[in-house]
Amino acid sequence: MKKVIYMADYLKGEIGDIRKKGFGMIPKVVMLDERVSIEAKAIYAYMAGYAGAGDTAFPGVEKMIKDLGIDANRFYKHRKILVSLGYITITRTRKEVKRDNNVYTLNQMVIENQPLQNADIENEDVEIQRIENEYANNNSFLKATVLKNNNYKKRKRKAVVIVVV
Repeated sequence: MKKVIYMADYLKGEIGDIRKKGFGMIPKVVMLDERVSIEAKAIYAYMAGYAGAGDTAFPGVEKMIKDLGIDANRFYKHRKILVSLGYITITRTRKEVKRDNNVYTLNQMVIENQPLQNADIENEDVEIQRIENEYANNNSFLKATVLKNNNYKKRKRKAVVIVVV
């Protein structure tokens, strides 16, 4: 008697599904916004991972800094970009004895092409733009990767036949 196991199911059993510890969805508009630095995109993606299917997350700043591998100044600088552009809203909650806790709301409605509101961030935008332009030549690589992934999805699943005796 032959038992048919699909390759994707076989790999899930061997490796484990990476989504089992949680995942989130990221709006493409955030990733395509040229005003948002790569660090700010990473912070947004991290928060989206904690928000899951909802639009609020509350990971601690110290945990985010540790997990993202950045220092506090860099974190606050790039989080400020997300707030200024309206992608996130920070609500501080106060517990009686414990420290304050931030609740991050990933906003579903934002004003497109809104200029950065903080003068300090506007001055730093030149540096951020320069860094982003260094990676602009990778568009052909990204397009090739997307095409490869789309072609992979279109192919039928290959079956691995395991003979059970």
